[in-house]
Amino acid sequence: MRRREFLAGFGAALPVGAIVATAQDQPARRIAILMGVPKSDPEGQARLAAFQRGLAEAGWSGGNKLHIEDRWGAGDPRTFHENAAELIAQRPEAILANTPPAVAALRSMTTTIPIVFTGVSSPVDAGIVENLAHPGGNLTGFSTFDPAMAGKWVELLKEVGPGLQRIALLFNPQTTSGEGKIFLNGRNGCRCNCS
Repeated sequence: MRRREFLAGFGAALPVGAIVATAQDQPARRIAILMGVPKSDPEGQARLAAFQRGLAEAGWSGGNKLHIEDRWGAGDPRTFHENAAELIAQRPEAILANTPPAVAALRSMTTTIPIVFTGVSSPVDAGIVENLAHPGGNLTGFSTFDPAMAGKWVELLKEVGPGLQRIALLFNPQTTSGEGKIFLNGRNGCRCNCS
């Protein structure tokens, strides 16, 4: 007997009431979110709200279907690790991580829970994934930009200020992945004498 015929016959044999009761008895799905910004950050709140709207549009409006647990790292490496540990302990089915420090904290604590990242530029250069086509492991996500854009940014700055001779880039090496270092090291046509 072929698989489809078996499944069709098996499904027809089940009483409809049993299927409905089984669906209702299912525990709520659990998703965890680790945001890189403070909870008071308006953009972070807007992103969380957009994520929740997207889930609702897909039929996951919360209540008995879905439970979302969120934590906010506020750019503090220690807070990221504490929050990541709390979320991992709750055994969510998937985790949404926003920013490289959030991803790094979670990645160091689990290799089994799927982690979807956002707000990460150059995830390959940052060592978050093996490559974009096949991320590998339990991580996948969305990159915010390609490092090759850094050269274009300098070109745009020169268009706006033709006399521009120096630029500065500020970043916190404790809370950034590889993107600041890539820019500073002169990759993609950028030449900066910074250390």
